[in-house]
This record gives sequence, C-alpha cells and structure tokens, in this order.
Amino acid sequence: MATCSMDAAGEVHDLKVRKDPAGRISLVWNPYAGMKYNIAEGDLDALRQGRYTHRRKECGILQPAQSLTPQTADAYYLVTPQCPAGSEGSFGRASTGREIPHAVGYCLQLLGGLP
Repeated sequence: MATCSMDAAGEVHDLKVRKDPAGRISLVWNPYAGMKYNIAEGDLDALRQGRYTHRRKECGILQPAQSLTPQTADAYYLVTPQCPAGSEGSFGRASTGREIPHAVGYCLQLLGGLP
C-alpha cells in the first residue's frame, strides 16, 4: 500500500464560493485525484486583525463541492485535501508566505490521524 505524506496531500485550488438568497454557502473547487476533503470556517473580522480562528466545519467530503450554513455572516472558508493514509494537505499560505495553521479540532486529529 502506498503511503501519502503531508506534501503529497497538496492544496485545494480554484475555490469558488456562492451565497444563495437563503444565506447558504456553496463551495466548489478543482478535484484532487483520490482525495477526500475537509472544510474549516473562521471569522473574517478576526482574520482582518491578523488572527486565524478557523475550526473544523466538515470532514471527509467525497466530492469537490459542498453546501453549508455559515455560523456567522462574515466567515471565511479553507478547504484541504485529506490523504487516504491519514495526512491532511495544506491550508495554504498567508500573504507573508507563512503556512496557515491547521484548524482547531482539525479533521485528522478527530479521526485519530495526527496529534
């Protein structure tokens, strides 16, 4: 069985977000072969102040699309691929070039993958 490293899990690209009249959010992104996906949600006001507040929202999504109800009206979303062998891909990089930290209660921690 092949192993899958954090680097192999990669990043999700071309995330598109739409909001319907009822306030639900639709997220669609380019598929990453053989991966499940995880979604984190955070407070955009806190992000504007330089604080990451994202927490797990959905784990183990099979398709590169998801609809959900935001917890706040001013939220941001991060989507990561989840490797079959138990690692989670990158949450991306900040404008400074630094890696964005994992979400609080991120999916693989809940599934027994990473500490």
